[in-house]
Amino acid sequence: MIKKAVEAHIPNRFYTFVHKPILTMTWTKKYDEFCLKQKLRPSTSVILRAILRRAKKNETCEIEIDLRVINQWIEKFRGRGYDRKTLKFALAQLDEQTQGLILIEKSYTWAIHKIIVRPLAFVLSQNDQNSGKSPKLPTGEPMFSAEHKKTAYKQQQQNISRLKSLFSEVGLRFTPDALVRVWRLALKDFDNVVDAVELLLHRHSTQIEPIPNPQGWLIECLKHGWHYESELVKQASLHVYDSISALVEDCNRLRKIPIPAA
Repeated sequence: MIKKAVEAHIPNRFYTFVHKPILTMTWTKKYDEFCLKQKLRPSTSVILRAILRRAKKNETCEIEIDLRVINQWIEKFRGRGYDRKTLKFALAQLDEQTQGLILIEKSYTWAIHKIIVRPLAFVLSQNDQNSGKSPKLPTGEPMFSAEHKKTAYKQQQQNISRLKSLFSEVGLRFTPDALVRVWRLALKDFDNVVDAVELLLHRHSTQIEPIPNPQGWLIECLKHGWHYESELVKQASLHVYDSISALVEDCNRLRKIPIPAA
């Protein structure tokens, strides 16, 4: 179990210090199960705990982290910190293998980053709704291999091209970097982007004041999962008739739908 792996990886004095405060904030047994399922290294799980200590409970937030500061905190209770390679790998693993729980928004240096932290319940609910769709690239230790990077880049370029076509249809323009950001925020799922665009168009059409910055609104929607929480996109899409005669003609056609054979 991941909990036992973490306990074996760090001294009791560190685990006690880290574990108790986090349990009172955001860490639960589900995080242990999640870390195990995502095959996170024990060192990665410890750094995830340190990050979650600064995250807002049950709320998507953006925070800036310094891996050197985190490492000093770890060193104080573990006796020694992690080397730079381990720290960099841990953050990359959190970014790649936590299904959107942790996403790197911007990197300033090897150690200083702006990241998005989402509640675990939010991530699990999105994964449940996305289950059964086409599988994503396998995750694990090979994620830094040349073959994996080549395949991932090719797949991403195909998906980005598809996003550009979608946004062109509805009149949205994004820079290449913004398109990558949209794709990552959508958990690399095209249907998530379509749902968010549908909600954007609905809000833009029905609100008294149109949305002034639709690109920014779409990014915030994907970041916070508004398209999951709203029932608007699940409402029936009814045809709008130009005349009564067209409506009557269509209804007469509907009356002739045959009864299915027994």
